[in-house]
Amino acid sequence: MPPINSEAISRALREVLSDIPRIFEDAEPLRHAFMEIVEAHHVPYTDNLRHPDLWIVYPCFTALIKKLYPSPSTTILDWGGLYGHVTTLLKGIGYETVHNYLLNIPKDYEIFQQNFRIETRYGQDPNYIDVPDASYDLVISSGVLEHVREDGKGNEDLILTDIERVLKPGGTFWIWYLPSKYSPSESINRLAGQWHHTYLYSKHQIISSLQRAGFKILHLSHHGFFPGALKRRLTPAVSVPTLFKVDTSLANFPLLRLFAANFLVVAQKRETSSAP
Repeated sequence: MPPINSEAISRALREVLSDIPRIFEDAEPLRHAFMEIVEAHHVPYTDNLRHPDLWIVYPCFTALIKKLYPSPSTTILDWGGLYGHVTTLLKGIGYETVHNYLLNIPKDYEIFQQNFRIETRYGQDPNYIDVPDASYDLVISSGVLEHVREDGKGNEDLILTDIERVLKPGGTFWIWYLPSKYSPSESINRLAGQWHHTYLYSKHQIISSLQRAGFKILHLSHHGFFPGALKRRLTPAVSVPTLFKVDTSLANFPLLRLFAANFLVVAQKRETSSAP
């Protein structure tokens, strides 16, 4: 495993953003393949696949992982990965062991699973991941952590502690699409009676939660500044990759970043356990 630190992550992210047109283009055939199934079977909850301005986050951050973890033998758990699009992207860029982890099987999941050969692990307890200790180099939460408490059964502190358990010493936990409590879009949707996230986060809240679980924060930045409706009005006059680069820059600009929609967080498990 290569050494991962804050400077390395920031440098790699800059490199990925500079190469985002190619990364996006390479990933578009996969999005279209997923969308063929979505449209043929009327699969719900697929805005993230349907809209390129939402989808681009996935090839961007999986490319970032690849820059930092180039070895094909890196083991990855896509925790709560829904239809397996992140798992499939990671397999497509060369990782040999990537598992989608699900508590509930989404409608039509078996079609995606068969078409894309998605290796899946299943669990039953929202506060426990049913895999052995120290199983993975990386665990990914792509729009998942904020939903843990919604059914009244999940406990965020318990599952974060368990994610730390299943990581190898020095392994990293990647969180993206984690919604900010200061996002204007969330506030507007709430006031308008439209769908919005129940649980939102401040920088202090997410850092405190991860530190309680035994993690060290390596990186915290933002993504998503413009509302989705505005981005879709701007394309195709502005290409999706160009708009994404501008959007990401604004989301991390001093003062403006307070109003970014989402967090990107990379947290690391201690090299040695403090357990007795």
